[in-house]
Amino acid sequence: MAVPDDMDTVQKFLDEYRACCGNDPLIKRTGKNREFRENYPLSLEEIVDILRNQLTVDHCYQGPEKEDDQNRNLPGAVCKFKYPWESILIFIKLKVPEDVNLRRERTICLSFHEVGMF
Repeated sequence: MAVPDDMDTVQKFLDEYRACCGNDPLIKRTGKNREFRENYPLSLEEIVDILRNQLTVDHCYQGPEKEDDQNRNLPGAVCKFKYPWESILIFIKLKVPEDVNLRRERTICLSFHEVGMF
């Protein structure tokens, strides 16, 4: 299955993500995401600002594409980004569900953690 037409470019994907995620985007609670938040002084408000205002198509290096993890039972499109912050690169993976009716409930940030230095 292809990525839905309303998210077939990075800009369309970002626009849809931002329209659906609201002011309090869901950030998946993973070990890497939690560890990053514990080790770096970024507040939740700063993370939300990055997701809603700072992230651009220039930060994208992959996507939009169909979700690659078969263990997740919610089909959708994902984009992967590398965002420079201080002296590190932050890996950000965003997901927008394929089902338009679920987008406002389940649009999520799957990953937000360090990926390396720049």
